[in-house]
Amino acid sequence: MWIHSGWQACCYPQASLSPKDYLDATDPARSDHAEWEKAADEEWDSWKRKEVFEWVDPPPGANVIESKLVYKLKLDAFNIPIRYKARLVARGFQQTGVEMIDAFAPMAHPTTIRLLVSIAAANGWDIKQADISTAYLSAKLPEMIYLSPPKGKERKDGKVMGLKRAVYGLATSGALWHECFVDKMKKFGMEPITDDNTIFRVKKQVDGVDRELIARSWWTTA
Repeated sequence: MWIHSGWQACCYPQASLSPKDYLDATDPARSDHAEWEKAADEEWDSWKRKEVFEWVDPPPGANVIESKLVYKLKLDAFNIPIRYKARLVARGFQQTGVEMIDAFAPMAHPTTIRLLVSIAAANGWDIKQADISTAYLSAKLPEMIYLSPPKGKERKDGKVMGLKRAVYGLATSGALWHECFVDKMKKFGMEPITDDNTIFRVKKQVDGVDRELIARSWWTTA
């Protein structure tokens, strides 16, 4: 057992520490309910700041997809909580008329990753890693999708959230994010390689010497 700042971190599985839903997260009986409410507010503020949606009246017969807050407690190596995270997601399985080609998003193959790391190690190249926070929200939707507000954010006038950007949970979000990423990479002069279109490269001269910069698009959406 590890004891840190009054917290007893035993061998409880992470899932048992994370709330299962909104009612569980906001239950006053939980000693950490304030942290979960703060995490949910931060997620909601992120959606508003990035103009992910607008309040609209759904047209007659519109398919309004349900939303859900997903909670996850992140722990360090000693099972000490380091972050309370809430993610607002769409229940994408309720989408209709989605073709598989629209939902397909390529992922870098593990063999490619190992090859790039080996080449970098052999040549003494630097490897840099970056994380794009709420990456999916950077991609725009080709048409509006209607989403019901999560618990705690319902409106008395019956308006729903008209999505303007891809959000986690939608069947097409991965593909739309990849298209957005490819577009950004090409603006930097980078092009995907032939054998793995999640790997990009560009040749530049540094101190009069040709250098090749290689970037990997994405490996996981977590």
